[in-house]
Formats: sequence, C-alpha cells, structure tokens
Amino acid sequence: MKTSAGFTLIELMIVLAVIVILTTVVTPNFGPFVQQSRMDSIQGRLLTSVSMARSEAIRRDVQVTVCARNTTENMANYSCGSSWANGWVVVAGTEALRVEEPPAAAITLSGSSITFESSGLLSGGSDVCFSADDGDSDTDVRYLQVNQFGRIRAWDGGSDDSVCGSGS
Repeated sequence: MKTSAGFTLIELMIVLAVIVILTTVVTPNFGPFVQQSRMDSIQGRLLTSVSMARSEAIRRDVQVTVCARNTTENMANYSCGSSWANGWVVVAGTEALRVEEPPAAAITLSGSSITFESSGLLSGGSDVCFSADDGDSDTDVRYLQVNQFGRIRAWDGGSDDSVCGSGS
C-alpha cells in the first residue's frame, strides 16, 4: 500500500479561492485605515514636539519655539518659515532640538508658531490651535490645542469649539 504526501489539486484550488475571496473583502477597507493612521501619526508627532518644547523651556529656563520649517532642500537650515508642508522644528535660541519631516503630501497641517516661556506658559497669552486635514470626508480632521497655560489637548472632528472651530 502506497501513501502519498501532499495536497491534491482540488484542495489547493479551494485554498486559493478562499484567499482570493478574503483579499477582495479586506482590500477596500484597508485604504481608510492607512489614511487614519497617517492622520493620527501627524497629530501624535506634533503633540510630542509641543510637549517637548514646553518641558525644554522649563528645564533650560529659556524660550523654546515650535514653528514651521523654512525649507526641505537644505537639511541644515532650521529657521522658521511659513509653510508646515516643509515639516516643523523645535528651536531653543539657535539650537534645533527636534526636526520633523513634512507630513504626507495629501495632509495639510495648519497653525501658527508657538513659543513657550521659561515658566511653561505660552508666549502671547492666547490659545493656539493646529489642525491636520487630508481633505477627505471619510477621515476626521485632527486638532491640537495649546492653551495659554501650556495645557495641550488633542482630538479628532466633532462639535464646535471657540478656538479650533471643531472638537469638544
């Protein structure tokens, strides 16, 4: 009596058919998941930079600024610019403490530069809001608010808010 090892052609075809069916069900749902992850990543990176700026201002007893990076061509150029599309930088005096790469091309980041005093309070005395938007109604806009006392609040889409326009 001969025993055979392996699979029959019918068994392989059934497994292949199951894989194809699962792939067609999962693939359409994967795109929004990736985009939401990108949006969460931008919000998290900005939150980390702002938190670091506040703690470094207190620790070093100097003003620390989070601002849009001037350019992406010259990586040694860490001066403040006007476009968040170039990424952002955390600066203490002339020293760059953290340099962030630009967000994905489809994501628009907006907000104004902020400076923390050595006390940890926000210079200027008014709340500041940052928002990240990919222009797609399927993903919520991500918000990051810094109040005048340095408290940072992050959320995605929602009801009206006096500083950011949305969120609660």
